[in-house]
Amino acid sequence: MREKRWTRRPWELGADERYVAVADEPKGHPAAEQFRMIADEAAVNPRPWKAFEYRDVISMWTPCPDIQTALLSAAQERLRRKPRTVTVNGIEVPAPMREAPKMGTIYWTITAAYPDGVLKKSWGNSPMDLRRLNAGFVWATEADARAAFEAISKALGGE
Repeated sequence: MREKRWTRRPWELGADERYVAVADEPKGHPAAEQFRMIADEAAVNPRPWKAFEYRDVISMWTPCPDIQTALLSAAQERLRRKPRTVTVNGIEVPAPMREAPKMGTIYWTITAAYPDGVLKKSWGNSPMDLRRLNAGFVWATEADARAAFEAISKALGGE
């Protein structure tokens, strides 16, 4: 008997045909990955909520004050790890990217050649892209790159 996979309605099948139901791959709970992040952090940190931020009612990212907030936010898929930061001369700024992005990804770098101190680029895996990445001069957003430029400029006595 030949099998058909929902290509025709049941009454259109011939005598030697039958339908076979094909189930989709089972998917976990939508927030399972967020709960997994908390569990992974709890395995190495006695206060895992300190590593996370939640999106509050006005859509601002706010540090989690306790484990209950972290768990409730994970259930609502409103939880993320705190962004990594570095300190430049006492000023905390977003950490640069440490892994090469996918080809064609837009990134931002710092430069003194432009008045605002940042330059928008597209990742092409060029020697210059790799040099910027290895030097710690690649950020995912303009705001992150601008904050780093201002901190470095201030540390060196610039305006």
